[in-house]
Amino acid sequence: KNMQLIVRSAAGDKTVTLSEACTLKQLKMVVENETFIPSAQQALVAEDELLVDEEATCEELGLFEGMEVELLLDVEGGAKGDSRYKKATSKFRWKWNKKRTRRLQKKRRKMRMRAR
Repeated sequence: KNMQLIVRSAAGDKTVTLSEACTLKQLKMVVENETFIPSAQQALVAEDELLVDEEATCEELGLFEGMEVELLLDVEGGAKGDSRYKKATSKFRWKWNKKRTRRLQKKRRKMRMRAR
């Protein structure tokens, strides 16, 4: 039995038709034919869950007729380990907040002095 899935990507929405017995690998191939994005770089998300098992069928993955699947690019890179450019963790955020509070207090004090 055939079913249609809506594949949402940054380029726009595409509708793909495939069988329910189709595996994730085959789904990625169909999406590759539609969007020209290599299947190795595709990350498919259905109902906020990343689809990873390449050999699982659409039925096993919980995909059904008319369902929306989001296509993301599986990009390598990002902050690995300790990087000095890494986003501040909550451990360091208190320090930033303290500094900001002090700066604002100083600014208000200055404005109050000017108003006198």
